[in-house]
Amino acid sequence: VTDDLQTLPKKFETCCAAIVTAINSIQETMQSEACAVEAKMKTLKQELSQDEVDYFKNRQANADVLAELHLGLERSERSVAEAEHSIAQTRNDVALERNELEIKREQSSAKLVSVNRDMKDMRSELEYQGEQGTAATVLGAVGGIF
Repeated sequence: VTDDLQTLPKKFETCCAAIVTAINSIQETMQSEACAVEAKMKTLKQELSQDEVDYFKNRQANADVLAELHLGLERSERSVAEAEHSIAQTRNDVALERNELEIKREQSSAKLVSVNRDMKDMRSELEYQGEQGTAATVLGAVGGIF
């Protein structure tokens, strides 16, 4: 028992030294892991910050593209409206021209009927008179009309 009492402080000191060494080792490991976690957190924060920057850049780019598409759509709609107006105007112009041509055709037809009637009257008169010279003169006058 005396031997145990004499070695007890030495054993206690050895045990305490082992505990201190273990605690120091645990502290070093914890410090090392804390540094690794802190570095990883810093990296993740940087990545997150970059992701946020990229997100807002992409969001702005998408908004810009959408705005351009909207403007393009408005321009296209205006162009279509202008084209439709132009087509309607052209149709109106064609209808007016068609009406004018129909009026001219009717006037020409009326003139032709009148000229034909005049020619019949002249022929009848020439046949009635029976004179070749007078007929030639009248026909020459009629030819001047055409």
